[in-house]
Amino acid sequence: MLSSCPAPPAAGQQFITENRTGSAGGDCGGDLTAVRAGHGALIEYLDQVVDHRSRQGLRYELGFLLAVVVAATACAGHDEVAAQAQWAADAPVGVLRALGAKPDPLTGTISTPSEATLRRALAKVDTAELQRMSTEWTQALRASASDGESDGESAGLPAVAIDGKSVRGAAAGGNPRPHLLSAATHDGAIVIAQRQIPDKGSEITELAALVAELDLTGTVVTVDALHTQRATAEHLVGVKNADYIMTIKANQPRLLAAAQQALSGPGTDFVEHTEDDRGHGRTEERILRTTPVTDEMAIDFPHAAQLFRVIRHVGGLDDQRRTKEVAYCATSLAPDRATAPDLGELLRGHWGAIENKIHWVRDTTFNEDASTLRTGTAPQAMAIIRNTLIAAFRLTGWTNLKQARRHFAHATSRCVDLITKPLKTVKLQT
Repeated sequence: MLSSCPAPPAAGQQFITENRTGSAGGDCGGDLTAVRAGHGALIEYLDQVVDHRSRQGLRYELGFLLAVVVAATACAGHDEVAAQAQWAADAPVGVLRALGAKPDPLTGTISTPSEATLRRALAKVDTAELQRMSTEWTQALRASASDGESDGESAGLPAVAIDGKSVRGAAAGGNPRPHLLSAATHDGAIVIAQRQIPDKGSEITELAALVAELDLTGTVVTVDALHTQRATAEHLVGVKNADYIMTIKANQPRLLAAAQQALSGPGTDFVEHTEDDRGHGRTEERILRTTPVTDEMAIDFPHAAQLFRVIRHVGGLDDQRRTKEVAYCATSLAPDRATAPDLGELLRGHWGAIENKIHWVRDTTFNEDASTLRTGTAPQAMAIIRNTLIAAFRLTGWTNLKQARRHFAHATSRCVDLITKPLKTVKLQT
């Protein structure tokens, strides 16, 4: 592990920041810039994000600003931009140099970005480039960490979940909440695409743009009822060569009525599959019933090959049922491609990946809903950074992500390792 002490300055040299002035000397030596950028390190990917800012008067490289935000966000208590700027102001000079800070060519001093500087960078960053960086790095990390085993995905059925999320805290002053639409793998819960919905836009019309650059051939795309649309089904199957699982609700009344009729009757007339879970203070029973789509059903929905119903009973550990939920779904997967257990696993994978492992974690661990960022691309940029860290923590052994953030907050040198070293060479879980 690298020392958290700063690198010593040249004789007579002083280092300053926008928030403090002082010597960079310390009681331990070493230059952290020597570790900057091992092959496959996150900082290499951050440096590749195209900077569209004017070069005139440019004080900080974009890669350095992004590295500061990522490193600070990894630490507990640094969810807001003001805290991230303070983290940089307090960081040893050796850490700043390792993250890409460059001395002033005239004075030899190193300064740190202010809160306003970080806000401007986040508000103007090319989020398509930032998302590409995040996807490429996390997928490379996932490949290096993989042992060839599946993680919650049916064999032969790779799946991607698509869902939207609003950033509630940014709605202050009557402003609309920034709304983000994300696509994440069921296996590993890695966000592979994300778009910020325009203030007067809709998730429905943005889905095609979200998946435009994704190769979804042979992939099952799972969506909630909002996206159960004829055009979406046609686009996924006809254009993207994917399959779909769509929840059917009242926004598609004719399809819902047809599904209810097709799946009614005694259980002996259908293929059924039952699953039981017990834990976390409750019991849950799920009964899944399937039927192939036939001409007699008059199901007028593109590429629908199978319908299924899930009845979900939830109760206490005393086995007394408390609630009952019924959901209907349509899928382009024929019965010979997806059995009832497969469909149940894919449906669970949708909520497990994007709701429980991404959206919930961004809210509870990174306090995203409390964020007031709403200018330009800043909300989406910060969401991408949080997604990147969530994937990095999980793929390097952390299960308690709050504990992971506390771990990084204890020593800035750990953040240097996170940013500048290939993670397969860094033991993050302790």
